[in-house]
Amino acid sequence: HNVRVGAHKVFYSSPKHNAYFAIDYARNLDTNPSRLDRDEYGAHIGYTYQITDRVKAVIYYHYSHYDYDLAGREDDNHVLGAELYWQISKSTRLQASFTYVENDSNLPFGAADYDSVQGGFGIGFTKKF
Repeated sequence: HNVRVGAHKVFYSSPKHNAYFAIDYARNLDTNPSRLDRDEYGAHIGYTYQITDRVKAVIYYHYSHYDYDLAGREDDNHVLGAELYWQISKSTRLQASFTYVENDSNLPFGAADYDSVQGGFGIGFTKKF
């Protein structure tokens, strides 16, 4: 369990463009093992471009700083992503995504450092009641 508080602000919006900035803080309440208890501070920025009525592109960047309670561990986590959505019908969409993640920790010998690249395709269905 954790508690998260934050603020989200759309700083530019038009029929084809949307840009936002957000900040947040999260506190773990019940972590097992307890050595993973941490405070998380985040900042996020993103942009959406409506290419056509049915196709939109999204890019975003998320930064998080993790401050672990025990052992003085601190991590800086960066996520850069891009998504493409195609709304085939009112209830069906296809999407593709690409994400690059980098984690930089102060643990010795780079024990928690990593880079990750992920991509995928998906199909989504929506049913309105």
